[in-house]
Amino acid sequence: MQNGELLRNFYEPVVKRSSKVFVQNSDHQVEILQVDDVLFPLTIAKKYTKNTCYLFSFMAQYIDYTREEILGHGKYSWFQKIVSRLVFPLLKTLVSWCGMEKVVFVNNLFLATNLYEKGTAIGHNRVIQYLKEHYTDSTIAFRSINEATDRWLLDELHVQGGLHLACRQLYILDPAKSNFKRKRPVIQDNKLWKTTKELFWEKLSRFDEKEIHTLLQYYSDLYRKKYSKLNPDYTLEFLQATIKSGVPDFYVLRAGKTNIPLAVQAVETTIDVVCTPFIGYDQTVPKKVGLYRLMNLQLTKLAIEEKRVFNMSSGAANFKKQRGGVPFFDYHVIFIDHLPKRRQWPWKQLHAISESKIKPTMRDLGV
Repeated sequence: MQNGELLRNFYEPVVKRSSKVFVQNSDHQVEILQVDDVLFPLTIAKKYTKNTCYLFSFMAQYIDYTREEILGHGKYSWFQKIVSRLVFPLLKTLVSWCGMEKVVFVNNLFLATNLYEKGTAIGHNRVIQYLKEHYTDSTIAFRSINEATDRWLLDELHVQGGLHLACRQLYILDPAKSNFKRKRPVIQDNKLWKTTKELFWEKLSRFDEKEIHTLLQYYSDLYRKKYSKLNPDYTLEFLQATIKSGVPDFYVLRAGKTNIPLAVQAVETTIDVVCTPFIGYDQTVPKKVGLYRLMNLQLTKLAIEEKRVFNMSSGAANFKKQRGGVPFFDYHVIFIDHLPKRRQWPWKQLHAISESKIKPTMRDLGV
């Protein structure tokens, strides 16, 4: 089976138990869908739990996360903050009443970015019909499909009746189509790396619990402490399974003299795309060292060498634009026509809001 052995090793613990084995702020059933010779993980959500990771819950992503963003960021007006305090609790009640938390997420790799290999039959009608027939009481949702590298799948699912829900704006760098090398920030990043003689990159090939705990802390300090507790709270077992299976690969930036890890990033690839769905770095290191810049440069170089498109993910919009990133929308695609009419209605309203409000706001704010 094409990717069977890798995914079997990776997902065996959570299939036997639950998603909590890998992500502490979740507790969802995990199943594996076989489509021809490829395996796709499914996570099954049935009810909302406070502080659930957004990767497993539309309520967490579209309501809790958005409310946090509005209340905690200075770029939103006082009126928007007041509205969020009043309206979002009502929305959560409506979502629960309509059963919108009953969702089967397709290809949920427990990562913010989930890549799809071209040529697979995951978007075929027979697959969609199978999912509808076997999960009759749940919305079927395909996570993180972007309009740049996944246009083939986006169009295929649209033909099958899928509704698009914008979830974020990400940035794509295609080395074959861009003159980004001439941009001043890219030139400066390359100069920084050349003058940084005491750092080197190493692919993780073994599980050292003490060191892995440090790397996990780097991630947690960045994504959960600095940004949101709704981001995945990964476990040591998650990183152990990842390193063992190579789904994805992990690379560490080390200090040459001491071998101490300063930064970590996962590298996920398909035949034509590379991305990093997991990063972290030592935030006590002076900013002038440029750890984040060096991490981005490493992925850019990899994309150039392997002739792949670099999915730079979302966030840090100005930083990525300055280095050749072009904005595209990332979507969830949902199927609801097998559900009762009253449960279809709120999804259709969310789709309409996504097109009329969410996308324009993301475009304006660069989020």
